[in-house]
Parts: sequence; C-alpha cells; structure tokens
Amino acid sequence: MFTTMNTSTLLVHEPISDSLMALVLLTCQLVYNTINGRDMITREFLLAEGAILYNGKFKSESAAEKEGIEPAYAIEFVGRALALEHTSLPPNGEITVLKGEFVGLTKKMVELKGFNSTTTAKRAGWFYAGWSFEDFDNNTFKWRETLLNTSWTLYDAKKKKVAKFDRALFSIRRCGTLVVYERVSDRMMALILLTCNIFHNTIKKQEKVSNSNSNDNDNDNNGGDDM
Repeated sequence: MFTTMNTSTLLVHEPISDSLMALVLLTCQLVYNTINGRDMITREFLLAEGAILYNGKFKSESAAEKEGIEPAYAIEFVGRALALEHTSLPPNGEITVLKGEFVGLTKKMVELKGFNSTTTAKRAGWFYAGWSFEDFDNNTFKWRETLLNTSWTLYDAKKKKVAKFDRALFSIRRCGTLVVYERVSDRMMALILLTCNIFHNTIKKQEKVSNSNSNDNDNDNNGGDDM
C-alpha cells in the first residue's frame, strides 16, 4: 500500500544554467522548510505534476514522519519527461528506476525505459481517461476509472484486478492510496506506480477543463460581458 502526496510548483521564467538551477532549487527549498518547519526535500519543480509515495497509509506527511517513515519513491514531471525515483537507496539516497517521455503532439503515448528494457503506455481516447500499458514481458494491463473518478483499478488481460487507487478528494496535499493486491516484481511495481500517476494527472486535467467550460457556460447564461 502506498500513500501519495502532492508537492509544490516552482516556475522558472527563462532558461538558466544547471548550476543556477541547482541554487534556485536548493534556496527555494530552504525558504520552504523555514516557513513550514520541515526537513523533507520535495521533488517537484518547474511545471511538474509529480508526487512522493510512502509505504503504508497515512493522512499526511507529518503523520508518516511521526512514525519514522521516509518516502519510498518520488515521481517527477518536467515538460514531456517523467521519472520514478527510489528515494531510500544508497549511496546517494536516490536511484532513477523508470524513465518516460510523452510522444507526439497529443501526448497520448508514453515511452517507458528501465531495467534495460523499453515499453509503452497509451491513452484509450480523447474522452476516456483510461491508460493501458505493456509490461516488459509484453503482457497488457489497463487502468479503468469509476463513473465519478473517485478511484481507478488496474486489470490484467484476463480482467483480474491487480491494483486500485482511491483518491483523497477532500485533502489538499494527499493524492490518495494505492493498493497492490498481490506481490509483484520490482519492474512491475515501477510500471504500476508511474502509470497510476500518469492516470491521476490525466483525470485532474480533464476536471480542470470541465470546470473551466462550466464557468464559461455560467458566464454566457448570465449575459456575458457588457458590450
């Protein structure tokens, strides 16, 4: 079981060198920690839609910290690139487990690379949030959401449930809880974690567009702007 947490967003307004980017990220984190009284290093920057993941079920980061639980993984999104990192392994405290990159203008396919192998994840369609992917042994899996997008479930080709993600709809920072129903390989776990986060971001973007369209319709019904 994993609990996923949102991280904050830092926007850099123009291209800068790697050395300056490192200073920007570190000093921003220092300010953030000073304000919030935290020691945890968040992993998201630029226009990212990443998350940090904990083993176990917690209501907040502070609750996990009180039990001495460190983040197990971090997910980064930067532009078209994304990565799953193991955050608790030596020698440097993080190891990139799986990398991905959105392909094409529509961003309906992600090429995934890791464990000396390559595979893909694909979105089902424009009006359907579901994603499917092949593992590194060419087995197909599909994420399917519930009607109200309160959860989504991963099925294998035989329609057997592999994992389920329940959203935390009334929490600002906690994304939700992912349960994997049986023991899986490290390679499969990496694919589950990263594709679940891709699905989560797809749902959020759909909801943002829907809310924007709803507000536009309300303005039209109210007569719109004065001419």
